[in-house]
Amino acid sequence: MADPQLLDKVISLCKRRGFVFPGSEIYGGLANTYDYGPRGTALKRNLANLWWTEFVTKHPENYGLDTSILMSPSVWEASGHTANFTNLMIDCTACHYRTRTDHLIEDNIEGIGNVEGKPTEELDKLIADHKIKCPKCGKSSWTKTRAFNQLFETQVGIITSEKNTVYLRGELAQGMFVDFKQVLDSIHPRLPFGIAQSGKAFRNEITMGKFTFRTLEFDLAEFEYFVKPEEWEKWFDYWKEEMHKFALLVGLSEDKLRWRSHKKEELSHYSSRTEDLEYEFPWGHKEMWGLAYRTDFDLKNHMEKSGVDLRYTDPYTQEKFIPHVIEPTFGLSRLLTIILMNSYSEDKEKGRVVMKFPKALAPVKAAVFPLLGNKEELTGKAKEVLALLAGKIEVEWDDRGNIGKRYFAQDEIGTPYCITVDFQTLEDQPYRKGFHLTSFLNTFNINFVHMKIKSLIPLLIFALILSGCSKKATTTKTTPPAATKILVNELPFGERPFTVLVPHASNRVFTFYTQNADKAKTASLDLEYQSGDLLKGARASLDTPIPNPFVKAIVLGSCSTGGKCTFDSDLKSGTMKFRLDFEGKTEVHVLKGDFTFILGQQNLPDGKVIFEPSRTNLKDNLILVNSLGVPTQVEKEVVLYPIVISAVGNKTVLGTLTINQSGVTEAAIYDGTSFKPLKFTAKENTLTFTLNEKPWTKQVTITRDDQKGAQETLSLYLIGPIVLYK
Repeated sequence: MADPQLLDKVISLCKRRGFVFPGSEIYGGLANTYDYGPRGTALKRNLANLWWTEFVTKHPENYGLDTSILMSPSVWEASGHTANFTNLMIDCTACHYRTRTDHLIEDNIEGIGNVEGKPTEELDKLIADHKIKCPKCGKSSWTKTRAFNQLFETQVGIITSEKNTVYLRGELAQGMFVDFKQVLDSIHPRLPFGIAQSGKAFRNEITMGKFTFRTLEFDLAEFEYFVKPEEWEKWFDYWKEEMHKFALLVGLSEDKLRWRSHKKEELSHYSSRTEDLEYEFPWGHKEMWGLAYRTDFDLKNHMEKSGVDLRYTDPYTQEKFIPHVIEPTFGLSRLLTIILMNSYSEDKEKGRVVMKFPKALAPVKAAVFPLLGNKEELTGKAKEVLALLAGKIEVEWDDRGNIGKRYFAQDEIGTPYCITVDFQTLEDQPYRKGFHLTSFLNTFNINFVHMKIKSLIPLLIFALILSGCSKKATTTKTTPPAATKILVNELPFGERPFTVLVPHASNRVFTFYTQNADKAKTASLDLEYQSGDLLKGARASLDTPIPNPFVKAIVLGSCSTGGKCTFDSDLKSGTMKFRLDFEGKTEVHVLKGDFTFILGQQNLPDGKVIFEPSRTNLKDNLILVNSLGVPTQVEKEVVLYPIVISAVGNKTVLGTLTINQSGVTEAAIYDGTSFKPLKFTAKENTLTFTLNEKPWTKQVTITRDDQKGAQETLSLYLIGPIVLYK
């Protein structure tokens, strides 16, 4: 059973033994701030070094950075933090106590679980229905819940103005995303690879935390692991297992750990999937670390807002794409709190506290004592031992009071080895070694180990190296997932899904429609297109199992979690990459095709297909697209690729279609039921088609993310596909 007084006991010990001090204490303190004392600083440094060893040094594909705390405000605007990095707060109207709404509810309604992300109206109703009282004054009189941005603002320059406002970083990730291109250009890493750093972050937290569990300034360690979009799940699972092993490595008990998946409403604005590794505190299970799948959200937004190309080029296929990101995040300040609580134990029989740190984390590895502090011959020899150890391990000297109290003091800071120099040491140059958890009062009843002082040093250091952290740390290392073989446009033509992009009258979305993709286990679509001088992107994952047909509206722009959208204009051409993963196959098939918004650019990017509409159609929005496959089987061999013109209405499409392709003997066009012959003229390798075609239609229902999930039924208008036969 958890000790309800455990946290208070740990706080008392931390101040008494120099682990953690209240911040600004001589001036009355500053709420939610703490200073790390000599032992706490050493413990935190050992923890950070161990993290770096396990996740950077042992993973040569991970590269370290140390980015600036202050960055351009544009970074935080592009990342969505200025708009979305918020907590919900509520105030007591009687005493003006302010707290986070979700924490108030979770602390006062038993068994309700996590309510973060629920609508404000629902949270206010929970407070009213349960008549939750203010923990400070006991009254139940609350304001409405409202959003509160967590970013700290400050000013740069000597003149204070809005133009000089910058933010203290609320996370480490953005520095790594902003430096992504510089890492690519200087190190030339190959996917998958990571960018890692540890350091300070700042959040204007509303609720006072429990000791260093939640503070205004804290230490984070995290890395962004860049992967191919179709491989994100296996790397998510891999790093989830590695995080769990690290928790055991630092001595945490398996039965106090659990993983919890975020519900849709509590996902961060950048995350498609997040899981927290929670620890069982005396006040319940709470987040210790987080693992997030950030998709391409950050790189895509920074690329759009900065105008700098942040795509990765595959060295084998020369394919350009925005990598997706798996992000393991470790709160070192919070972990230090957990380790202090986890290591705390009491020897009630002897009335003392013993900190059972894993040896690799102990702030002091060995303490050296003279048996008597007032005997120069003993202190002189003890200082020789101290000098031999100093610089090799963390060592401490203590000659105060009686030696029994010195052992008690070392037990309270978790020192694994204590070395006592006594009179026998002076006679034959041995040393006396009292082990951790063995008090001086008992040492006369055990067999001492005697050896020459200089022989002691390498053995002691070797013992510390062998001891590592804990027995639980000796788990077998997870084998990284094997690289997936990617086959580009190698799926047999008859097995390719018919896939089109269809414009919408609003010019705010277009419809992605595919049929015959249901044979794949999983599938996703990545789009890159040019908007003015900027390269934009969008992504759609298909439902599992995949419906036939599958339809999805894709926003031409971006929408925040609050429903506010910005839309792209001056649309030109782009590339569609359709990824298909089939059951029982080790390779992933990628079907790659071009498309163009005809009014912005009449030719497909490969230059082989050009459509020039007649003047009567210039006001219509048309898309020319490589449809990858066809809606029904063809018996002849197809050359080049199938071509579709999609439209917003049922007007006859008039214009000239020019295709540069050799070896063509026939052409056909699909009319919604079957393929029929299509005439053309040929001059050398140039084929010219005079189109005068009525679209065939397909009725579908789409969900409009730009209209807060509203449903809309509409018709898709299609010309083709047009196929060329060998």
